[in-house]
Amino acid sequence: MKKVQTHKELYQFALRYLAQREHSTSELISKLKTKTDQAEFIPEVIAELTQKNYLSDARFAESYSRMRAARGYGKLRIQAELKERGIVDPRWSLPRTIKKVREKKFGAALPSDIKEKSKQARFLQNRGFSFDEIKRVLNNDDDE
Repeated sequence: MKKVQTHKELYQFALRYLAQREHSTSELISKLKTKTDQAEFIPEVIAELTQKNYLSDARFAESYSRMRAARGYGKLRIQAELKERGIVDPRWSLPRTIKKVREKKFGAALPSDIKEKSKQARFLQNRGFSFDEIKRVLNNDDDE
């Protein structure tokens, strides 16, 4: 594939990416690096997109966290995934979904023995929920 050579062409590629979905600045920079040998255009394009509010790390973090929470992932996991995408200190909140995630996977009945409780705790921990959240939901102390 031919690499783009002008600021305008690179800007157009960036707009196409952003039209498909929100991107973090870090993600967009990585994608643009593959499209051009003119790396000096990238900071200019990023600055222009940010100035026009087409590119926003805060908006990306909110959108991404909402999407991942809807798929049953907890705050710790989502924070780690955001960090991988260049969002170091996200300012967002998640709806409490741990009870729904546990019930979808294991049913409404709480675990009766330690083996089943451990299995459910491992599953929820892998999904990124904190120890306190897991403890509350497995002991039916959750205030949802």
